[in-house]
Amino acid sequence: MTLACHLDKLEVIHLLDIHGADINFGAGKFRNTPLMTATGRWNVRVVDYLIERGADPFVTDSFGFTAQRKAEIKNLRTISSMLKQYQNEY
Repeated sequence: MTLACHLDKLEVIHLLDIHGADINFGAGKFRNTPLMTATGRWNVRVVDYLIERGADPFVTDSFGFTAQRKAEIKNLRTISSMLKQYQNEY
């Protein structure tokens, strides 16, 4: 799912999601989740989908960063505000 997020393949993400893929699985050496990957690619559409499907914004990578923190570091205001709003609902 992380690769599909990297490649902006929302149809593949949806297909994996409905067939039971773990939406919060941290893949690779740095344990980036699909939400982190979509954030890093500045992909508002995929971030929105993942949030709607219940992606956990509190999951950390191998460095201890969340998707929210990564959005703040890259100064991605739209994604950062989306994630903050989502975190406030938790």
